[in-house]
Amino acid sequence: EEAMPSAWPCCDECGTCTRMIPPRCTCMDVSPSGCHPACKNCVQTTLGGRDVFWCMLRIENFCKRRCTPAR
Repeated sequence: EEAMPSAWPCCDECGTCTRMIPPRCTCMDVSPSGCHPACKNCVQTTLGGRDVFWCMLRIENFCKRRCTPAR
């Protein structure tokens, strides 16, 4: 499920985080329609044979808030 968050930063699938306080994390979320406008490093890649976009920033508390409700 790809979701374009309205409030940013948010992340459903957290990547790696630093040990700093607060932690600076990457997010593994991808979207077929592009990154959030605030993302300054949006990369287009292929996943499962389709083009997707991934924000490759390391942001403080990136994984603190989900973009979509937890299941």
